[in-house]
Amino acid sequence: MKKFSFTFSAAVLSVMSMTSCVFAEGSHGEGGMLPPFCSDLALWTTIIFFIVLLVLWKFAWGPIMEGLDKREQYVQDQRSDAEKANAEARALLEEYKAQLANAKAEVQQMRADAQAAAEKASQVLMKKAMSDIEAEKKAATHEIASAKVQAQKELAAKSAELAVELAGTILQQKLDPKSHQQIINNAVANFGK
Repeated sequence: MKKFSFTFSAAVLSVMSMTSCVFAEGSHGEGGMLPPFCSDLALWTTIIFFIVLLVLWKFAWGPIMEGLDKREQYVQDQRSDAEKANAEARALLEEYKAQLANAKAEVQQMRADAQAAAEKASQVLMKKAMSDIEAEKKAATHEIASAKVQAQKELAAKSAELAVELAGTILQQKLDPKSHQQIINNAVANFGK
């Protein structure tokens, strides 16, 4: 940038020195030709140009160039920061994608484990229920058998008691067919009670 400004300044100086002589003498010379080069005017124009150039260099171009350099550096810093942020964002995105894939795999594993545990618990409950049913069936069968035995014992005891009563009643009375039938009917009626 500094080389460009110096080259531009030199080009402007040469154009100014060439045209200053022309404008100083007025218009074109005789026959429409340009007048010869004016060395004294060119010298003062060059000196003034360099003074202006130095003043501009000191007070204008230096700060302008410094500002441009700072701006360029700022843009480069912003660009590198943006590239770093972009790279970090991509790395985070990849990390999140990996975490998401791991989470999906963990969820699938947890689901499979839960299904296996549910099936196992179901089988255990079924076995327990079957054993409980079998135990209740055995207990009921045993209770029925005990009740049957108890009923048979009670029936036998009651039958023996009735037989003894009947025999006692028969022995106390003289039996005729009519009274014999009445004793049997009384005994049967008492048996139902």
